[in-house]
Amino acid sequence: MELIKKLHEMRHRTGPSMTKGLEDSVISSFAAHDKDLSQGIDTAYTYFQAIEKEFGEKLKLPEAELITFLQNDFVNFYEANSVNPYVAIHAQGPWVFTAHGAVLHDSGGYGMLGFGHAPKAVIDVMSGKQVMANIMTANFSQKRITEKLKKEIGHTRKSRDGLFTKFL
Repeated sequence: MELIKKLHEMRHRTGPSMTKGLEDSVISSFAAHDKDLSQGIDTAYTYFQAIEKEFGEKLKLPEAELITFLQNDFVNFYEANSVNPYVAIHAQGPWVFTAHGAVLHDSGGYGMLGFGHAPKAVIDVMSGKQVMANIMTANFSQKRITEKLKKEIGHTRKSRDGLFTKFL
């Protein structure tokens, strides 16, 4: 499947988005000579399919509601207006790919560290690709970790009253 069609599929199978990203014509132009972009779209699409199986109808939520769902177990210490308005599912080089099919160019934050997002040298050590972002960018791994923490913390207690409801 061609790259732009994969992005269209993602956009079609998700709820309303706030973040539109780059125009398809710009993406096509850059993808012709930037392997991080073309490989990144392929990887994002594959990951999207896995997320769709895991989270199902939650992907149909409007982007803002999906962000709230993914991060509702965290204390986000950033000001609300500085939280990114998208759910990142993959990043490669300077490119960030959202759950709603947007492609963004990140020249700031982790994107400006020289290696960009998910640098191969670091990934080889970590043995798995991760979006290099913190609490200001929603990510499915945030929900996964809070579910695991909630299941584990206090599991030997008779009562779970007074246990953590939010995490830093």
